Amino acid sequence: MAVTPERVLDTRTGIGLTGPLVSPDPRDLQITGAVPTPNGTRTVVPDGATGVVLNVTVVEPQADGFVSVRPTGTPGAPTTSNLNFTAGTTIPNAVTVALPTSGQIELTYDAFATAGPTTNMLIDITGYYTTAATTGTGEAGPAGPPGPQGDPGPTGATGPVGPTGPQGPKGDTGDPGTPGAPAVDPANIRWVATSGDNTHPTLSAALATITDNSASNPYLVRIAPGTYTETGPIELKDFVDIEGSGQAVTTLTCACGGNSIPSGFITAGNINAEIRHLTIHNTGGNNWAAAISTDGVTDGSFSILHVTATTTGASAVSYGIYNTASSPSMRNLDISSTGTSNTFGIINQDASAPTITDVATTASGGFQQNIAISNMDSSPVINNLTATATGGNEARGVQNSASSNPTMRNVVAIAQDAGTTAFGVLNLSSAPTMIDVTATALGPSSGANWGIANSASPATMSNITARAEGAATANVAITSEGASPTMTNVSATAIGGNNARAIQNVNSSSTMNSITALAEGGTANTAILNEGHSPSMTNVAATAIGGVNAWGMNNAGASPTISNSDIRASGGTTASHAVLNSDSAEPRIRGSRLSGSTLAVLNNPGTSARIADSTVIGSVDGAGFTCIGAHDEDYEALGEQCQPI
Repeated sequence: MAVTPERVLDTRTGIGLTGPLVSPDPRDLQITGAVPTPNGTRTVVPDGATGVVLNVTVVEPQADGFVSVRPTGTPGAPTTSNLNFTAGTTIPNAVTVALPTSGQIELTYDAFATAGPTTNMLIDITGYYTTAATTGTGEAGPAGPPGPQGDPGPTGATGPVGPTGPQGPKGDTGDPGTPGAPAVDPANIRWVATSGDNTHPTLSAALATITDNSASNPYLVRIAPGTYTETGPIELKDFVDIEGSGQAVTTLTCACGGNSIPSGFITAGNINAEIRHLTIHNTGGNNWAAAISTDGVTDGSFSILHVTATTTGASAVSYGIYNTASSPSMRNLDISSTGTSNTFGIINQDASAPTITDVATTASGGFQQNIAISNMDSSPVINNLTATATGGNEARGVQNSASSNPTMRNVVAIAQDAGTTAFGVLNLSSAPTMIDVTATALGPSSGANWGIANSASPATMSNITARAEGAATANVAITSEGASPTMTNVSATAIGGNNARAIQNVNSSSTMNSITALAEGGTANTAILNEGHSPSMTNVAATAIGGVNAWGMNNAGASPTISNSDIRASGGTTASHAVLNSDSAEPRIRGSRLSGSTLAVLNNPGTSARIADSTVIGSVDGAGFTCIGAHDEDYEALGEQCQPI
């Protein structure tokens, strides 16, 4: 079973195990049940799992060696390896290992029988296995042959059958009982139901009876199961809560589209109230339509809880929820918008700052744009959000624009099947904080798919998984243009198209730490592209595979500082360069591994490269090399120009 990648071991910070591994001493790591993670103690793999899929990364080993990962309790010393490495490198690898009943795995660093060297290690869980018995019961097998007939026992005597007795006479009618008390009609509660005494046929009819609501005299409108059709928009009242009988159990519907934005079905201003446990459906009918719209809500005084909100049928724009200058509390929601020119699941604008928790929002069917959640000059606090945008010319899972500064935690953003471009997350002139975010752009767009795009947006990004795949022109997992984001613990994957680029920095001095970048399947595959400015990169694993050209890192007019990194390129039919420098690029590389099946480093005219304390696998070409303490894969020293001595 696949899971969102979760870190359960970081010996550098004491997550899982304290202190680095020491050769050749094995150490046990608990995998199942509640275990420490960067987000607190969590259960990533349940008790009883039989196997686990890991991403294992060795960080800066002191000596050459290997790491073995096997079930705790396996007898004898390990004889097989899961990772092989040289000193000072940072190497990741995918590992699948069985789990014993204890739920522990054994980790061993072996510096080829040398005792004492140490290494740090990272482990991220990406999936697990359970026994087949937990998934269901198979069909019963055929019946076995009958057993031998036993000896008959003695036959007992049959007793006589008694006669049926006659029916007794009907009794006398009893005296009538005392009449019961009248049914209770609780004060300050209004009922909406399809039938019954003391009920109202619609929500609007019930609200019309409430005229003395206040902080000291609040009301509750309860709506029985059923579907209730309104003839026009409903404006909620201060200190009046609305409670249905459950999502998809109580449904309010209205063809409440209009010719002014947002034409909401259920509307709320600056009130103190809550709407909960029901489904709201605006079927549109004019240019604009929203299921729920708010204007001027302050400090979460209005809340939306356990609500399904859907909008269909507007000819121009559909919104699931539309917030203007509002900060409502939004929890446990299922929001969707479909079938217009442009669709928005949720839109926050004009300095809105809602709290959004445990929400799924989708936008689909618009032939121009489909945006699952759009923040414009707004800074919501978002926790546990799934945002999916499908179809149209452009699909955008999450869009932050016009100086929006949202906090996004535990967010899954998906954009798929767009005609031209798809963005998992698009940041325009904004500064979001993104923690534990998975951003994916997929599907056969004719233009480009972007996992995360930062345009003039200095985003803070931690524990990020970004992927772009399927576009004909370009697939870019993460791009930053005119921005200087901070990226920590990031996995970026780009697959296919004319250009596959895992990470792209254009005029951006990005700060990058603990990065895994993979580009493959395209005509030109670039793990990291730097154009202009000077990013800082530490603990980076950049890999480009296949195509016509494969470049682990392409520096065009950029002078990045690179340390403790592993940069590789292979499989290009024309060129496979670990590092390509052009347009006055001057990278500085220390303590790293550069491996290219065509060239380790190519300096085009007017460029230079300074390489210190690094492993260079493959030849170099061009002028401007300064090598200090560099060597090849056989630890043969290289000269000052990175040439064999």
